[in-house]
Parts: sequence; C-alpha cells; structure tokens
Amino acid sequence: MQRIQLDKDIKPLSEFKSKVATYLDIVHKTKRPLVITRRGKSSTSATFL
Repeated sequence: MQRIQLDKDIKPLSEFKSKVATYLDIVHKTKRPLVITRRGKSSTSATFL
C-alpha cells in the first residue's frame, strides 16, 4: 500500500457521494487509501487490498 498524500487523499463525504465510482477507480489504481471526512473530521477510509 502506498503512503497517503494529504492534498489528494482526503475528501469530504458530500464530494465522495457525488463521485463514488471515480474515487473507487482512483483508489484501485493508486493503491493509496482515501480518507473520507464528515464535518471536517475523519469518518472512514476506503482501500483495496
């Protein structure tokens, strides 16, 4: 797994909801986790193994 890039791998929940397929493709291609925030705090992360 790649290291997280803070400027690219942290997204708000509302943006994630509107672009789910795109973000899942990005996570799959880059092998980096995507941190999803809710109200500015980490809520969950998406990763592919």
